[in-house]
Amino acid sequence: MKRFIKASGALFLAVFLAISAPAAAASVQTVSIDGYSGEVGTSQFTISNVLQKEADDYFEGVPTYTCEAPAVITTTVDLSELYVASVKVVEDGWEEGVPLSVDGFCVVYDDSFAKQTMSCKEAENNQQYMISSYKSGCTVTVDKPGTYHITVRHVNFDSFAEAVIIIKGDDAPVAAKAAPTTAKVLVNGTATSFDAYAINGNNYFKLRDLAKVVSGTKKQFEVMWDAGKNAINLKSGNTYTPVGGELMKGNGTQKTATPCTSSIYKDGVAVTLTAYTINGNNYFKLRDVAQAFDIGVTWDAKTATIGIDTAISYTPN
Repeated sequence: MKRFIKASGALFLAVFLAISAPAAAASVQTVSIDGYSGEVGTSQFTISNVLQKEADDYFEGVPTYTCEAPAVITTTVDLSELYVASVKVVEDGWEEGVPLSVDGFCVVYDDSFAKQTMSCKEAENNQQYMISSYKSGCTVTVDKPGTYHITVRHVNFDSFAEAVIIIKGDDAPVAAKAAPTTAKVLVNGTATSFDAYAINGNNYFKLRDLAKVVSGTKKQFEVMWDAGKNAINLKSGNTYTPVGGELMKGNGTQKTATPCTSSIYKDGVAVTLTAYTINGNNYFKLRDVAQAFDIGVTWDAKTATIGIDTAISYTPN
């Protein structure tokens, strides 16, 4: 399993994507990807069955498209790398699954460094061969619901192009629009700034931000990540351990939120809490967290103020 650790956009080579035609709301399109900023002067691959380009990137600097199944990725030039794999966000970054099989032909070298052309599937299934390049016209078909990361690299340039596609389906997570929360927030009477969002009429706060602001009170709780189990563990009564980035200010723009796929445990017991992932961070419904740890939440409509009060008990709204 390929694993990436969350980092700034500077870690990724900036890519420029040119779309051959805007995706229509009621029909699918094929988009053409040029990720080398004119370095080569042509696209590197196309994506079929695109419904729309998402306003927010799944990864910073890597555009995201929603597609109908099957979506077919087709190389339009020879490439030294062609990698398509499912991807999911985890607590400290993201993980990719096993690369999907490639149809078409590739150039390979055998153990004696003899060069030849053969089918990609034959080369992938035989460890004797090392793939040198994928020929133009190779395809990867994505037909199962989920989120997938596409990476390609040119044979003559140290440059790569990327895209993310979300395949719609009954089993695929449903993305939602997240608008920055404009309400004032008081924590135990003190005005506190949060990067919080309104999603489907409810306020969602970054889990670690909430843990930090109530740490040191009787309602404090710890947040621990279990990468092996893709699980978030919450332990009541424990002082929160900062990991960096807590209470960072957002940029005030609308985001795309995807349902959090991690399991959630409170004091060792599985619990159901509504959560979304935005730019690699998990945001939980404020009232769900408040109820779980008996934290008081109030709303003053006249002043548009949310109150988080660890001195009182939680009461349903």
